[in-house]
Amino acid sequence: MRNILLALAVILSAERAFSAQNIKLGNVDINPFARLTEAYDSNVYLVPHSSSSLITTFSLGLNAEDQFGPRLDIKAGYSLDMLMYSLVPGRNNTLNHAANLDIEALLPRDATLSVKDDFKHTTDRANSELTARIKHLDNTANATLEVPLRGNFGYGVDISHIYTTYTQSGYSYLDHYELLAGLRATYQLQPKTRLSLGYSRGDINYAVKNSTTNTHANDATHNDLILGIDGNIAPKLVGSVQAGVQSRNYAQHLSTAANDSTTFYYSARLTWKMMPRTDMMLYARRGNIESAYGTNRYFTSTLTNISVSHEIRRITATLNLGFEAALYPEISAGYKSKRLDHYTTTGLDVYYQIQKWLKTGFGYAYSNRTSNELYSYKDNTVKLSIEGLF
Repeated sequence: MRNILLALAVILSAERAFSAQNIKLGNVDINPFARLTEAYDSNVYLVPHSSSSLITTFSLGLNAEDQFGPRLDIKAGYSLDMLMYSLVPGRNNTLNHAANLDIEALLPRDATLSVKDDFKHTTDRANSELTARIKHLDNTANATLEVPLRGNFGYGVDISHIYTTYTQSGYSYLDHYELLAGLRATYQLQPKTRLSLGYSRGDINYAVKNSTTNTHANDATHNDLILGIDGNIAPKLVGSVQAGVQSRNYAQHLSTAANDSTTFYYSARLTWKMMPRTDMMLYARRGNIESAYGTNRYFTSTLTNISVSHEIRRITATLNLGFEAALYPEISAGYKSKRLDHYTTTGLDVYYQIQKWLKTGFGYAYSNRTSNELYSYKDNTVKLSIEGLF
């Protein structure tokens, strides 16, 4: 209770100092924020036999932007989350960190260069396979060069580095990095609509040997062909859609697992302006995700999430509905069929804008995993929050 009152005092006492919104330091706009969330989670560990807990989260952070004239824009952000559990606080209490950097540069002949980096040090689960609260570090860095050519044609170059390491002992076998490089040809179909056709190559490398096979069996290369469209796809419909084929080849051949695989994949991020103050968002994805379950070296995830958001004066309500199927390529020991997990999620978030700089919120989320192996669970979360945006 003392921590909750202290956090509230920090947020509310900032009204006089920061009600004018952002802080200006030369050309740099700085926007601090503070948020207090009180939640009840019915299944903290996401296991069949649930253990519930109250969770108090106090978040502090800031976002900054500096425009160096019309050709260079730099944005950066940092946030710190302090999580305090009523269930076994000595083991569950933690600090989560997140930081990001976004640089946009306009080059000669209307070429553009984008450099981004996203960093997280968190106990949030890395993917739908890992339900344990394991401390891990994720960093994703990418650079994109866009160059227009004559007419409506152009090309793009993409380079990415994705790094994951688990700082908690016993999970070093999950540490890996992925390096991707790709080239795209683009065509400007409309002033705000673009087609693209590209190729990329990726290399996946693990730090230690697979715990089941005792080899570097998960190291692999993959080649991808990608067709996409982005921008204003249709009236009131904005976003991007990509589809392609990925071919994987593993460096270590195993008799217990497929050595090569070919997967059709896609991704879509779309926003439909249904009516004034009402938006529908669609996120869909199909692709392979790294796995260390048994002799499986990946699983294929097919995910669809739909949310509808509506504003009524100072109130914003968002309804979410999601479904994911995770299919594993190998049959586990003691079973006659491949592991298949189904995830269903639904939720409601409601925010009330008390002042321009202050809002409060309520949220409910339900998740359910059903599996043909011993990994089913259900979880309910209810939360209240108050946030100051300065």
